Formats: sequence, structure tokens, C-alpha cells
Amino acid sequence: MTGSKEIAIRHVARFGGFRGVVLPLSAPLPENTMDPRWLACASHRTACDCREAEFGERINEYRSDEEQAKKVFAEVLAGHQTFAYTATGAVDTVAQCKCSGCEIARRTYFRRPWDVDADREAAGLVERTEVPF
Repeated sequence: MTGSKEIAIRHVARFGGFRGVVLPLSAPLPENTMDPRWLACASHRTACDCREAEFGERINEYRSDEEQAKKVFAEVLAGHQTFAYTATGAVDTVAQCKCSGCEIARRTYFRRPWDVDADREAAGLVERTEVPF
């Protein structure tokens, strides 16, 4: 090698999708309000440091809340037959658990069928494919 090459990472903020407005930045946007640029921001404009810091912090809090809700659903509904299907793949409403937690889980996106299937496989539980009577 004859020399080293430095790669400059271009920091940009995009508005209006991929083909929208692109603002070049001298540094990456602050991720939360702990960034010193949040307190120092004086020029409130599009993509100013204080707004981006608050927006980034809000997104991280939403993600944390979602992960906590998923964890609680998984713990509370462990072993429940939240989703059940017939041998043909149709939803089996008779075999599904009728508790309030499972009803809520079926109506929200926090507990998806593949999450439940993975939990049941890990616990060694076998899906019922035929009616025992």
C-alpha cells in the first residue's frame, strides 16, 4: 500500500422522503437531550439540534416502551394458546385461549403468532392438530 485513504462520512438530514430536501450537516444529529448541543441550541430552525435531540429521545423512549410491553406479554402469556389453527391452517377459535390477556394480545401487534410459536417450541409444547373426542 502506498498510503492511507480517509473516508469522509457525509452527515445529512432528509425531509420529505428520499427525493425530498437534503440538508448537509457538519456532524451527526444529537441522539438525545444529554448531548451538549441540545442546551446550546439558539437558532430554532428545521433540523436544529434541540428539536432533533428531543425527537431522537422520544423515538428511543417509544422503542423502550414497546420492548417492555412485548416482554410483559411474553411473561404473562407464557404457556397460553394465544393463537390456534386447524390442520388446514384456518384460525381455530375453539382452541384459542379465552383469557383477557390473550384477547388483548390477538388484537394488538405486541404478540404475533410467530412469537407464540417460538415460545411454545422452546417450552416443548406440541400444537394440537385434532380434536380429542
